[in-house]
Amino acid sequence: MFAYLYRTVFGDLLQPDDDFFTRCRKTVISCFFVFGVINVFADTFTAVTRKQWSVLNTVSMASSYVAIATWISGWAYAKITRTSPEWLINLVMDVALCRVVFVSFSSPDLGWHALCLSLAIAAVVIGTSHMKGQVAVCSFVFIVNAYDTLGLPSILLPGSFEGNVLIRQILNGVAASLALSLVYITMAHFCFLIGKSAANVQMAKEVSKKLVLYDTEGALALLSAQEQSEIAVDSGLVAVLREIAHNLDQYRPHLPSYLLHQSTNNGDGRRNSVFPRGLQEVKPTSVLGKIYHSLYTALLQSDDDFFMRARKGSISTAFMIAVFASIATLGSIRSAASLDTLATFMHPFGSLVIYSIQISAWVYMKITRSA
Repeated sequence: MFAYLYRTVFGDLLQPDDDFFTRCRKTVISCFFVFGVINVFADTFTAVTRKQWSVLNTVSMASSYVAIATWISGWAYAKITRTSPEWLINLVMDVALCRVVFVSFSSPDLGWHALCLSLAIAAVVIGTSHMKGQVAVCSFVFIVNAYDTLGLPSILLPGSFEGNVLIRQILNGVAASLALSLVYITMAHFCFLIGKSAANVQMAKEVSKKLVLYDTEGALALLSAQEQSEIAVDSGLVAVLREIAHNLDQYRPHLPSYLLHQSTNNGDGRRNSVFPRGLQEVKPTSVLGKIYHSLYTALLQSDDDFFMRARKGSISTAFMIAVFASIATLGSIRSAASLDTLATFMHPFGSLVIYSIQISAWVYMKITRSA
């Protein structure tokens, strides 16, 4: 069921040659289509059960149905044409922001923090032509809604009403799904680019080793095998390396024989003398620099990739938070009047167990320099 819905709502919109930004745009269009379908039932239920109406409520409800029609129509256009032009994504995002402005002043208790944050993330990731204005509107609504949830005198217009709890949960769920989908697509794209770059570097290294010995046949065979493999490589780089191999093959009959049988040992020695293996470590002098070096930089190794650095950074961050949280928890236990109930006993001591695990994980990583 879920696979069918995913394929119908989002999968059928994709094309094999869609780039990263096109996929992000189609993701936003699909999420707002789902949000529009949910709002059809939610707004209809609200309109039927509401007893008192004001001008602001009427305008907000009308804007809701306009937004619903726009989101569903935009998704239908993207599904039929399998495209996501600039004007379509701008229309979907602008209508969503107008809708957020209306409902944030008419129903503040629904809580629009998650949706404002998701819209800002979507605008930045997609990079629409209206990005600056969209982020500014999201920031303004976020600040206004955050102020009104503090219990202070409201700055909203007269006629605002309390929202339904179920609608609030649905709203936060859809908004969180939109943000997580964009973050997932972004990270998947970055992982693909990192893998492609690593494959390109490895291919260039192997082909260069062949070309140093003027082994053009081996280089061409390696390039042909690389093109047929499942690992994505840059076709332009393959074409350039193949052209170099063909040129060396043309020059081969005119080269002295000793060049065709030379060893790579001397070349490696010359390269090592010219290119140093690594730069000297720069020791920090400031207090913050020494703390940062001790917590994170000293744990790194020269062959750590992106994911290993991210793991060590996460463990170091958890260690720092655990240290301060442990101190605060011990202070609360010492100042507590009693720990006679199960709740007052489990919370601090359970937290200390978790903090001790996080601290132990950082100590283990510090010793082994692995994560």
